[in-house]
Amino acid sequence: MSEIASRLGIGSRRSLRWGIPAILIILLYLAPQLGGSGSFRLGEYEEVLSFLVIAVALNIAMGYAGQYILGITAVFAAGAYGAILVAKYYPHDVGLVAMLVIGGVVGAAGGMIVGLPALRVGGFYLALVSLFAALAIPTVAQEWGFVGADTGIPLYAVLGFSPKLSGELLFVIVVTLVLLFTLFSWLLVHSRVGHRFVALHTSEQLASSIGITSYRTKLLAILISSTIAGVAGGVYVYTQQFFAPGSSSVQFAVLLLAGMVIGGTGTITGPLIGATIILGINQFFTSFQQYNGIVFGALLLGFAVFLPNGLMARVAVLSDRLGISSARVPGTRTGRHAAVPAVADGQVGGAANGKFGGARTAGTAARPAAARAPGAGPGPATPVRLPAWPPVIGADNSSPLIVDGARRSFGGVTAVDDVHLTVNRGQIHGLIGSNGSGKTTLLNLISRFYSLDAGQIRIGSYRLDDRPPYAVARAGVARTFQSPKLMLRETPVENVIPAVELRVRCLGVESVLRLPRGIRVNRQARAEALEILETLGLQRVITQEANALPHGTRRLVELARAIALRPSFVLLDEPAAGLSPAELELLTEVIQNLARSGVGVLLIEHNVPMVLSIADTVTCLHQGKRLFQGTPDELRADATVASVFLGIDEPLETPS
Repeated sequence: MSEIASRLGIGSRRSLRWGIPAILIILLYLAPQLGGSGSFRLGEYEEVLSFLVIAVALNIAMGYAGQYILGITAVFAAGAYGAILVAKYYPHDVGLVAMLVIGGVVGAAGGMIVGLPALRVGGFYLALVSLFAALAIPTVAQEWGFVGADTGIPLYAVLGFSPKLSGELLFVIVVTLVLLFTLFSWLLVHSRVGHRFVALHTSEQLASSIGITSYRTKLLAILISSTIAGVAGGVYVYTQQFFAPGSSSVQFAVLLLAGMVIGGTGTITGPLIGATIILGINQFFTSFQQYNGIVFGALLLGFAVFLPNGLMARVAVLSDRLGISSARVPGTRTGRHAAVPAVADGQVGGAANGKFGGARTAGTAARPAAARAPGAGPGPATPVRLPAWPPVIGADNSSPLIVDGARRSFGGVTAVDDVHLTVNRGQIHGLIGSNGSGKTTLLNLISRFYSLDAGQIRIGSYRLDDRPPYAVARAGVARTFQSPKLMLRETPVENVIPAVELRVRCLGVESVLRLPRGIRVNRQARAEALEILETLGLQRVITQEANALPHGTRRLVELARAIALRPSFVLLDEPAAGLSPAELELLTEVIQNLARSGVGVLLIEHNVPMVLSIADTVTCLHQGKRLFQGTPDELRADATVASVFLGIDEPLETPS
């Protein structure tokens, strides 16, 4: 195992990537020995540590799920006030655990109060509403005697309150809590819940296209983040035994954001490192506090220019560079940035001659070398075989996808006007037309990213046009996009896994906490994702991040994600754009095999010879209207299509 790790460069990369967090952990535990262990100094350490818990919470909402709850200090304050009020009135019954629980519950309620209405309007309003709450809570608290007004609530003056934990023992417990929440964030982002967060952060359309409910996922992210921030309030109250309006402010929220930017938003330990730097300067270099604005502004400017993704992102890049020379995967050129090998001469057939070439015989194309086992040389043609999976999503095994009189206008422009078409299971329906003819708009109408002005879209009698986008995906309609939508910081496997997880069920808590069923389902999802990617010849790039892949390979990864849903229908939006000849041959075979397995395929493509070589039915759109619908041979003989679409006056002859 050590020899394999050495060959792949795993040791050098891991030592660098995990070295900085390991040093941080050691320094946190050794802080009393390095900087003093007096009660006042320990209190300062514990104050900073409670703020680090908020950084972890903010990273979950903003860094993973893309929910900008910028005024998270409002939730922190709510949890702190809840814990300190219970301790004030029930001093004999409240300890650290009770304060953490109370703070978490109150914080979760506060997060829902902020998130429920804001997310109904739009994500941008979440930032505004939360910032307003961060301003409002201290302002209201200053005038409200119940919470101590300006002077706050000092627990050390409450008769009967006597904390059982103190000194270095309490410090060690608080450090451990910070690390446990950091571990939880790692478990979360590598679970089915975290996969949904990252998909949502990348694109709401991407998330909806694989059946993720955007609104519920956003609320879940805010709920988890708010609960942790509320717990941080309980930690703060127990360690400081005091809370006042000045204990939380918008300025403090800005410091947390600065720490996240410096450390690296969306990384596991980046926010901890960045927040430690910022909060440490603010807390312990008090003689320079008057210059904090200049210092922090210069830091942010420097990171924005030289390290826009933060410290930990740079560490990841450096660790990968160290591993490039030794992380060479057999059959590739550079390991991480390996390209798909070229295909041997004669293995891939050329495109059909002419604008409307002859039909391609099903199943006769050779499988490119990219789809062969690593190291395989030129050999006999091998057809692509998709796994023998029956489609399992969809209300009916035989009902067609029907577009009935679809109409959609944008202002004074009618993009789709009274379009009728039917996609049957087990057939390929080509959709062609010039740019601006309404093809992608029609796909967006079927996917429910746009709503209809008139008409119906349904599978059999099951209406899709009155459903949300995620419900369309769950009804058995998968799709790809004109510009591939992938989670660019994730590998191809991690891009496909969320689609598998829509079908392979388990509770989120089972996946996050690695309970037995969660472990089994996680393994199953990864195995299925790997199988699909290997079927598409992508086994050599499965360890690369998607942002390092060429455009054509990204399209194949996106197609793999659509296949992973096991859909009844697949909508392909210009899948051949940017593909190499080898990839185009592979794509053609995959589409044909999808149809053979009983999937209905609606194919938008400007590569007309490809469409006519594999389609059973072709629809041609022009200026939003249906210009033609029929077989490929009928289209070749249609004078109207030749005149409008090809700019010639005579129909093309059908090849013999």
